[in-house]
Amino acid sequence: MPRRPRRWAARASGGPPVTQMLSLLLVLLTVSLGCGRSVGGGSIPPTRRAAGSGPPCGVRVAPAALSAIRFFSATSGLGVWPGSSRCGSRLAATSDGGRTWQGVGAILPGTSAMFRYAPSMVFPNPRLGWIAGEGELIVTRDGGVHWARLHLGGSVRAISQSGSSLWAFVAPCSQLSPRDCRYHLEAATPTGTSWHQVGLLPAALASYTPLVVARLGPSDAVVALGQPSLAPAYLTRDGGRTWAPIRACAPSGYFPVAVVATGRQQAWTLCVGGTAAGSSAKSLTRSTDGGLTWHVVAEDRTLMANATHPVPTEDGAVLAVPSPYSLWFAGVNSLWGSSDGGRSWSRYAHVDAGGAGAFAVFWFLASADGWLLLPGSGLWHTRDGRHWRPV
Repeated sequence: MPRRPRRWAARASGGPPVTQMLSLLLVLLTVSLGCGRSVGGGSIPPTRRAAGSGPPCGVRVAPAALSAIRFFSATSGLGVWPGSSRCGSRLAATSDGGRTWQGVGAILPGTSAMFRYAPSMVFPNPRLGWIAGEGELIVTRDGGVHWARLHLGGSVRAISQSGSSLWAFVAPCSQLSPRDCRYHLEAATPTGTSWHQVGLLPAALASYTPLVVARLGPSDAVVALGQPSLAPAYLTRDGGRTWAPIRACAPSGYFPVAVVATGRQQAWTLCVGGTAAGSSAKSLTRSTDGGLTWHVVAEDRTLMANATHPVPTEDGAVLAVPSPYSLWFAGVNSLWGSSDGGRSWSRYAHVDAGGAGAFAVFWFLASADGWLLLPGSGLWHTRDGRHWRPV
């Protein structure tokens, strides 16, 4: 039985900095295509029209115009296309490993901003999927031919999948008053046809953003605030009914900006300390007991005295861990890789994020076979876990 593809990457959920959003918007507007225009090849036929969804739009889409991706095989994948004024936002599909993409399905319900800035995309298979962004959550059960908005009693700040388990983290009050309410956790049935509230997240998290989430298994997860806070990270091992505080970051004063789980026992946390002029002191920690305890793998050498191992100083919060020895970090402008479990890092100078690294998306089918989407810049692919080439 073939192994199910898995996305070993994480970023903090929530709104990116305003300057980065404006920069990315300008780039995406440049590469987005109009409804009658095409670039590149492709052989995916237009999806039939859904009632009330606008005209069919089989336009070919530049990979750099996508904001999220998900691959099901070495050739087949889906992406989120923020779209154009004529076509609207839609799914895009590829059948040649990401070289060409074509807009498919109905117009996605919601504003273009919902799909432009790092939306969360969960698709267990090519027909069933959810997209979350800007507090909204939508679902399709027919590959994008029809879409429906889901109302879970508040603003959906993050969604997370493990196996057949799908969770949504919902803030029931305005972002202007996060102290006044607490996140509640909603869980979907395996088919996604109904949702039920599991419980409340710890009061210390209130409903602040960004929210960092990593699923170690269907019942196990780590959550934390991706910003300086006195609140610790929290661990659940009973499906979100109870949460226990854990110390996922070190040294003292560092806070998590990304947590990635590679199994029920192993997880990694990228932590940030002080910042200065586009750089930030970081540490990388690892747990081998399901998130109960954490130890420092590497610390930043440049901004912190007497650090034993370097971590990239470039600002960024996107971490991918396709294997215990292979780690990838997307900085705002650069790609960094480690082949020794995070103890040392190398910069891949030929991969230019162009300022869009804060919105980077990694997707790995296997430890050495993966894609890197840099919205506004392009799509990259590795087949050996060492060399990245533009698609």
